[in-house]
Amino acid sequence: QASLSMSPMNIFRHGADEEKAETARLSSFIGAIAIGDLVKSTLGPKGMDKILLGRGDVTVTNDGATILKAIGVDNPAAKVLVDMSKVQDDEVGDGTTSVTVLAAELLREAELLIAKKIHPQIIIAGWRKATQAARDALREAAVDHGNDDAKFQVDLMNIARTTLSSKLVTHHKDHFANLAVEAVLRLRGSGNLEAIHVIKKLGGSLTDSYLDEGFLLDKKIGVNQPKRIENAKILIANTGMDTDKIKIFGSRVRVDSTAKVAEIEMAEKEKMKEKVERILKHGINCFINRQLIYNYPEQLFGAAGVMAIEHADFVGVERLALVTATYTESVYDSRYRKSTEKNNASLSMSPMNIFRHGADEEKAETARLSSFIGAIAIGDLVKSTLGPKGMDKILLGRGDVTVTNDGATILKAIGVDNPAAKVLVDMSKVQDDEVGDGTTSVTVLAAELLREAELLIAKKIHPQIIIAGWRKATQAARDALREAAVDHGNDDAKFQVDLMNIARTTLSSKLVTHHKDHFANLAVEAVLRLRGSGNLEAIHVIKKLGGSLTDSYLDEGFLLDKKIGVNQPKRIENAKILIANTGMDTDKIKIFGSRVRVDSTAKVAEIEMAEKEKMKEKVERILKHGINCFINRQLIYNYPEQLFGAAGVMAIEHADFVGVERLALVTGGEITSTFDHPELVKLGQCKLIEEVMIGEDMLIHFSGVDMGEACTIVLRGATQQILDEAERSLHDALCVLAQTIKEPRTVYGGGCSEMLMAKVVSDLANRTAGKDAVAMESFAKALRMLPTIIADNAGYDSAELVSQLRAAHQDNKSTFGLDMTQGTIGDMATLGITESFQVKRQVLLSAAEAAEMILRVDNIIKAAPRKRVPDHHPC
Repeated sequence: QASLSMSPMNIFRHGADEEKAETARLSSFIGAIAIGDLVKSTLGPKGMDKILLGRGDVTVTNDGATILKAIGVDNPAAKVLVDMSKVQDDEVGDGTTSVTVLAAELLREAELLIAKKIHPQIIIAGWRKATQAARDALREAAVDHGNDDAKFQVDLMNIARTTLSSKLVTHHKDHFANLAVEAVLRLRGSGNLEAIHVIKKLGGSLTDSYLDEGFLLDKKIGVNQPKRIENAKILIANTGMDTDKIKIFGSRVRVDSTAKVAEIEMAEKEKMKEKVERILKHGINCFINRQLIYNYPEQLFGAAGVMAIEHADFVGVERLALVTATYTESVYDSRYRKSTEKNNASLSMSPMNIFRHGADEEKAETARLSSFIGAIAIGDLVKSTLGPKGMDKILLGRGDVTVTNDGATILKAIGVDNPAAKVLVDMSKVQDDEVGDGTTSVTVLAAELLREAELLIAKKIHPQIIIAGWRKATQAARDALREAAVDHGNDDAKFQVDLMNIARTTLSSKLVTHHKDHFANLAVEAVLRLRGSGNLEAIHVIKKLGGSLTDSYLDEGFLLDKKIGVNQPKRIENAKILIANTGMDTDKIKIFGSRVRVDSTAKVAEIEMAEKEKMKEKVERILKHGINCFINRQLIYNYPEQLFGAAGVMAIEHADFVGVERLALVTGGEITSTFDHPELVKLGQCKLIEEVMIGEDMLIHFSGVDMGEACTIVLRGATQQILDEAERSLHDALCVLAQTIKEPRTVYGGGCSEMLMAKVVSDLANRTAGKDAVAMESFAKALRMLPTIIADNAGYDSAELVSQLRAAHQDNKSTFGLDMTQGTIGDMATLGITESFQVKRQVLLSAAEAAEMILRVDNIIKAAPRKRVPDHHPC
């Protein structure tokens, strides 16, 4: 109802704004040119990377489309270029940086011409003629080998290599080009990239990536389902298996007897059964659902010999439907709707501000310095823990106290905001997951490489020159490590000595170093029982307060940290074990929102009896499996426990989930939740179940288990902190030994391998001309820093010891390293200081890749924080 302003100077609504003529053009030019300048440093085979920070995630990339999608811009001309790059990415998948930079450079030239008073329409007319001429020239220069398969495949390989030359994988571009070309050729000209599924799994190196001729769905097969299906007929669905339950919103069901409750439950089951029967009429042997399937339908599918897979991710289901030439049932059309977010923020037309309010950017040297400082700080944090005489850290958090020198544990516990520091923390986690040891070494080596890079950049050496030298150095170091490796895999006696030496070396830097022989024996014996499988899940570790570390022992069987129920058998021979995760009270009357009205105490007693009958029926179904031991993840309750005891069945409740999973593995059973089809349930077996006393606690001991390689290591110690650190130490030793069983090659420790690699890299640098040699020598210096830090942490003169070690290696004493017991150098072969080749190789490659990734960064772009919408309707 506001009165209209008739002034000719005001035709816009209140709050609107306008920029005219040169001001508008200048704002557009600067916004578009700023977008081009933002991404142009990523262009070409030696372009730099950007770090994108947003809502806790860190992305390191030089892909123009990814960068422009991540940033939020308010400048309208900048938005035009961002949208154009998205179209380029959607249409052809590459050239997003080139198209943005070219558009920005055209506008830069236009700005100069307009400054010379040339009208925009004249510029446009000239550009149109130039575009046509350039297009004709491009068409004439094009080469077509479409009719020659051999030449065309060479073209595809060259295109893939060229595309990958500017990416992080450029060092392995031949490998990835092969993968890409092979995958695309399998499409037989269709060009439907939806048929190519990409799965990412942490661990290994980039060269371990491979192409699988088939489709991989990242899900597990349900309990009591067939584990293998031939000539599969697959029904892919997006349907709720519980949609036919009685669950009308806000409704209440009144019943006057327990029979009516049972009737309702049976009706629900019948609805589910009808739905399963309709599905089975399709003549399938595999059913994959986007949503949950639930226990009862899963049981029905299993009884029909149909593999049922639930909760498959949406993209995986869509792609699986595509590659298996089927379609998805009951998929809601709403998946195609894109939610639109209204942005009521006023546009900022400031030529100096292309980002949304709150976003931030660090450029060039500032960004690089920030990355270096963060990464080096992480290395400095953990380097004092390195080596046999490294120091410990105390970690305090939420009332817990952790005393450790394990690099992975320290880095997991701290929270970091610096993106480069996050890269090193994530790298250490992968190192721990992959090989179990070397987490401190890999972090320190990456930090030392970046310390050297900082010095070289201060001398005006370009990051890409440093990276080129590092790549040559990495390859030389890798080759030297491979040549120095010793393989005793074919000699059992020597290989067992190697395993003992590796275990001792790994434990030398741990809390248990004073008892390393004892714990090395435990670790080697446990791993050798695995008979090469490397399945550490079969080794159970239990911690019990009391005694000393030397009281720790290995038990040939499985120990479950629970007590046997009251009035249960305390000893079972030739046990048949049913392992379950089921609620024994799930058949109680507990319909959501229901109320049961009674008019007499007799009705209350009737309800209680009905509940007991339900429990009794469930117990009877369980007993039909012919078992003498029932282990449940959940509570069993008194009445069912009493029934099991009367039947002579040992019942164990509330077993921890990890223990139940491992027990199922070692006894050869499966965890089940439904009991209507005993023939589908796989029971666990063992020769004897009995209670044993450890310290002051009673535990349940399973001996003669189906998986003979299974065992339990019982750790004893005076405090919980000692037990926790002993467990971490033992975990590292077990992981390294398991890796050595798979890859039996070994190398010498004590800084020997690092000095050997540094010597080879230095020799190569001396034979190399140009600035690459300087970068290679910096790589050698970073490698030599590891033995230097080991000596410093032991309190010795590191300069003297490392110079002696360098001299020894120059004299071809290639097995010499640091003897931190005596504070001298010595022959590692004689001293038995041995490490896993796989661990050393992973440390070298991971540190080099992480340092290179951080060095390639020339911008850090921080997304604007999420806006908090005020709640105008508080409760």
